[in-house]
Amino acid sequence: MALPSFYNAGTATVAANGTVVTGQGTSWVGVVQPGDLFGTHKGSGIRIATVDSNTSLTLAYPWLGGAQTAAAYEIGITPDTARMQETTRVLLDLLGNYGFFQFNESGTLANRATFNAAAKGFLYLRTDVSPAQLYVKASATSGDWAGPFAYAKGDTGGQGDKGWSPIFAVAADGERRVRQLVDYVGGAGAKPAGDIGKYVGPAGYVTLIADATDERGAQGSLSGVTPFWVGRIQADTSAAQARNGLDVGILAGFRNKIINGNFDFWQRGLTQVANGYGSDDRWINSNNGSTKSHIRIATGWLPIPPVPTSASRTIVTSVAGATNFVAKQYRIEDVRTLAGKTATLTFYARADAAKPMSVEFGQGYGTGGSPSPLDLGIGVQKINLTTSWQRFDVVVNLPGLTGKTLGTDNNSFVLLTLWFDAGSSFNARSGTLGQQSGTFDITSVSLVEGDVTGESNPFAPRHYQQEQSLCQRYYKRFDFASIYYGFPDTTNAASRRYWAIPLTNSMRIAPTADTSGLTLGSDTVGSLFTSPDMVIFRTTNTIAEGTGAFINPNSYIGLDAEL
Repeated sequence: MALPSFYNAGTATVAANGTVVTGQGTSWVGVVQPGDLFGTHKGSGIRIATVDSNTSLTLAYPWLGGAQTAAAYEIGITPDTARMQETTRVLLDLLGNYGFFQFNESGTLANRATFNAAAKGFLYLRTDVSPAQLYVKASATSGDWAGPFAYAKGDTGGQGDKGWSPIFAVAADGERRVRQLVDYVGGAGAKPAGDIGKYVGPAGYVTLIADATDERGAQGSLSGVTPFWVGRIQADTSAAQARNGLDVGILAGFRNKIINGNFDFWQRGLTQVANGYGSDDRWINSNNGSTKSHIRIATGWLPIPPVPTSASRTIVTSVAGATNFVAKQYRIEDVRTLAGKTATLTFYARADAAKPMSVEFGQGYGTGGSPSPLDLGIGVQKINLTTSWQRFDVVVNLPGLTGKTLGTDNNSFVLLTLWFDAGSSFNARSGTLGQQSGTFDITSVSLVEGDVTGESNPFAPRHYQQEQSLCQRYYKRFDFASIYYGFPDTTNAASRRYWAIPLTNSMRIAPTADTSGLTLGSDTVGSLFTSPDMVIFRTTNTIAEGTGAFINPNSYIGLDAEL
């Protein structure tokens, strides 16, 4: 979230070589802080030593900009992330055993001066008060201490019950082999019994064996197998098992470069009308001029195992115009993934009437430095839809990277575009698709290296949890179902409250945070710091000592690290 970089409301009065600044119509408390710079309207400012009231500041050094009376001014705001990162991150990195910080030296507050010249990050524990207080050197400057911070250890919690481990058995369903939960072992307390006897399905336990996942995967192709081995496979007494094993079972799913190709994950919402990311994970729903609405639907029955349960529906209202369009796009991380290789796009699609759509590939070389420009119009192909689900296979030869320069930001990508409506400016990219209104449904999208048009189902779905983790590398939404209290930045005075949230899955980069759905009691979100593994934020205003600050129930924060 962008924070203000300066404050200039009202006017200010200051004497030549003075250190006291008086404001007229100003509200400095809670916005301006010690360390911010007064006088950036004159060039380089003077560091503010204290904020004494909404209309009074004390400067650390005499004002050299000449006397001014009730005149315009500007205060340069030091980003809170810079203040917080240098103290909070040091403390978090030094988190030791049993939940408290390790320190370098300890003693009375007076004795702390002995270590004024210590290096940045030096930790001093004050022991002449209770509870003890922790100080940290914010920089190598003599006497530049941050703190105090609370230093305490809570009581050790009671031992929880030992968890139960499931026992599975392989069950036969004709030629299929599925996994059945038969018991739990090794735990303490009441044994869970509700799922015993059920089978493992594509998204959890199922009651009917017919709904369970076949662990052997689809039957493999004999393409490329030498005649000797073809004969052995077909003539062997265990021929059925050998043929089914050729596709390497569950590992085949990891060759699919599309994440959320079955449209199971919609963290941002189940509907969308705006351009860009906004509903189904990893998919960009784009439009210009023409309008669209975008929703999640159930697929019904499809002739592929296992049957996908969700599909993406795009409802297009075409508006005439050369640059108008509606399309669905996907970016595969790292252009090197398929560069110089043959690949096959496979998907199922239908429309509200017989009408065409188009497929296009592109290669983006990222940003930073001097990367090559985006290449578009690769492997363009127009296909014809009907009102029934059909499988479509598009084979493409993606160019190599000879003569190309990648950006230094490590954000290159392979681009897939599914065109539904395209003005004449996009004829080359869409195969002269033209403009049209209609409803388009898509599901079971895969992009696999090689020509796999002969395979029964190259999609090879991954486990639900694996697919979710892959989605959350690029976007993660935290929903707070109950109250979460923040911790103060001092022990015995009014202060802002902080929250630190570790990310269970590392994100692609430090994400951009959407805090529009996050409320902190009666306060709002102040500064915020993110990394691929952590989010830290605080209240805007100080909270009175002894008063709690909390994240309101049903709040959420969205973290975006998309390409």
